[in-house]
Amino acid sequence: MNKYGKGKSLMNNDTSDLIKKRREEIIDACGDLYQTMDFADITLKEISKATSFSRPTIYNYFKSREEIFLALMTKEYERWNIELSSILSDNDKLTKEQLADRLAKSLENRSLLLKLMSIGRIAMEGSRRKELLEFFINGFREAFSLMSEIVGKFCTWMPHPEDERFVLTLFSLMPGINSYAGISVEQKAVMDLLGAEFIDQTVYSFAYNFILDLLRGSDMSINNDLAGE
Repeated sequence: MNKYGKGKSLMNNDTSDLIKKRREEIIDACGDLYQTMDFADITLKEISKATSFSRPTIYNYFKSREEIFLALMTKEYERWNIELSSILSDNDKLTKEQLADRLAKSLENRSLLLKLMSIGRIAMEGSRRKELLEFFINGFREAFSLMSEIVGKFCTWMPHPEDERFVLTLFSLMPGINSYAGISVEQKAVMDLLGAEFIDQTVYSFAYNFILDLLRGSDMSINNDLAGE
C-alpha cells in the first residue's frame, strides 16, 4: 500500500475513534440525566446542555432521543453481562442463598439498567436503525443466555422446562425491582399524606428476597410434583 493509501486508512481510523468518543459522550450524558430526571423530561435539548454538542450535531450521531436511550440500554446490558459471566466463572457451587446474593449484587450495580427496563419497548419502537436494534437485541439475548447457564450450573435440582420458566419469570419481573426498591422524596410525601406505610428497601435487599423466593418456590413446586407421583 502506498503512503497515500496508508494515510487514508489512518485518517479513517481517527475519524472512527472520534465518532465513537462523541457517541459515548452523548450516551453517558443521557445516563447521567436519567439518574435524576424522568424519561418524558429528557429531551435532545437537555442532552445537548449536558454535552459539548448542539442539537443539530447530536443528530449526526443519533436520529432521535429514543435511539440514545436504546444505545444506553445496550451499554448497560453489556456491563451486566460481564458481571453475569463472572458469576459463572468464579464459582463452582452456590447455595440458593449464595446465588441470590450474587445476582442481587449484580443488579445493585446495574440500578440504571433496572430503571431503563421500564422504557425498553418505547426505546425500541422509537429507533428505526437496524444496527442499533441488533446491538440491543444481542445484548439482551446474551444476558438471557448467561442467566440460563447460571441456572443450569447452580440449580441442578431444577429440571427442564422449570429452569426456562424461572429465567422467563425473573426477566419479566425485574423491571419492577426499581419501582419498589427505594422511594423518592415526592413519593414519600404522598404516602405520608395518605397515611400509607412503606418499608424502605434497597435494590439489593429487594432483589435478594425476590430471587430467593423464586428459587425456593421453584424447588418447592418440584418437590410437590415428585411427591404426587
